[in-house]
Amino acid sequence: MTCPLNGKPCLKYKCFHITEKNGEKVETHMVCEDCLYISATSKIKMSEEDVSCDSCGMKLEDVLKGSRMGCARCYDAFEGTIEHVIKAVQDGDRHVGCTPTTWKMDQAEKTDPVKFLAELKQKYRIAVKSERYEKAAVLNSHIVKFEELLERYEKEGRSPPVQKEIALMVYDIRESESA
Repeated sequence: MTCPLNGKPCLKYKCFHITEKNGEKVETHMVCEDCLYISATSKIKMSEEDVSCDSCGMKLEDVLKGSRMGCARCYDAFEGTIEHVIKAVQDGDRHVGCTPTTWKMDQAEKTDPVKFLAELKQKYRIAVKSERYEKAAVLNSHIVKFEELLERYEKEGRSPPVQKEIALMVYDIRESESA
């Protein structure tokens, strides 16, 4: 099969649907990700390829060849030029990624264990009241384990190893609730 965008043979999976309107005539094509990317980047004017980021020096030409952005300011520097490329190759132009695990662990370490236990107990009461007994059983199990760990923490004079265990347990409980 030949690619409708560049006329070259292409046997890759066609996952993008393109509709072109030329006056009254409407044409629909299916193209692969690579051909779409090549087509989108080739429409960019050659003079724009000399553009570079003031912050890190990354050149637009390198980004269009597949390099990653050099820094966060690259997105501003190349904004008008690469926006359609990003939209074409990705699902959109907004980042909706994950929260880094290290940040979640930092938050768990900053959590007051007594307040967290009170929150767990409140969630348990709500689950029982709303007759969600499976969730209540899981919460009860968390509460029992957390109380044991908290008791050990107080007994051992608030030792850092137990404090780390508490943070890890807070992290694990939050992860299980978000799943």
